[in-house]
Amino acid sequence: NLKDKETSSAIKALSAIQKAGILPIIIGGENKVWPIAQFLSLQKKRGNLLRISESLPQPVDEFDYINIISREYADQLFHLGHLGHQGHFSFPGQLIGEDRFSYDILRLGEIKTRIEKAEPVIRDAEVCCLHLDVLKHCDAPAVENPNPSGLFSEDVAQLCRYAGLSDKSRSFGIYGFRPENDTDGVTAHLIAQCIWYFIDGFFRRKADFPVSVADMTEYMVDLKSYGIVITFWKSEKSGRWWIQVPGDADRKDDKNILVPCMYEDYQLACRGEMGNRITAVFRRFW
Repeated sequence: NLKDKETSSAIKALSAIQKAGILPIIIGGENKVWPIAQFLSLQKKRGNLLRISESLPQPVDEFDYINIISREYADQLFHLGHLGHQGHFSFPGQLIGEDRFSYDILRLGEIKTRIEKAEPVIRDAEVCCLHLDVLKHCDAPAVENPNPSGLFSEDVAQLCRYAGLSDKSRSFGIYGFRPENDTDGVTAHLIAQCIWYFIDGFFRRKADFPVSVADMTEYMVDLKSYGIVITFWKSEKSGRWWIQVPGDADRKDDKNILVPCMYEDYQLACRGEMGNRITAVFRRFW
């Protein structure tokens, strides 16, 4: 329990924990200090941040931590993912820097229809911030801004497991809990389940990319209509897939970059189609 609520103190605490080889799990209210501290504790440029929430950041809200990071630490934010937003809480043109960062965005309906589509987005994130407002009120009553629509607890448990499975994940935050409103303890119980599934995923990690490229199979697809050859990699340990983005001298990056994807992205490429995921990945880097 951190008594000093300043961002600098939170960054110092999280950095010390991570340097000790520990992956921190943060439980908090809607205080903006912790999500910002989560991201800045990476102490690196080009970091990837994921928010799971009912709403996208509103441009008019200067205190939203996504807006703060995008505005004040833009050189450190390489990519942003957002899962679970609901259409009635957003409006056209709401995303700040959408073209610049090529956001990964999945609406609530897309996740409920095919939750596995969220896995590559979560796997690509180093910092994951789960806001409990993404849940239905009946499953999480003691939260900030309870909502009648949203994900079920089983859905969120699966997302937490995906986050734990990711070798790239550096920290995991759960936000929006109001213990004073948790008269029956249901929301606290739910948070405990979220942590359990994250830990379950953590101890089932396969140590594939970015830990190691061993035991990975390379697949090359010639998209003749686009004049490019795309390389995919499949982990024989976990069955997960990645798209390879070649290094670029202009970026001073001579290494190939692997970005998470799904098997269906490879199938689309085999049919000569770029697909939304492949298009977004290449937009991000080129």
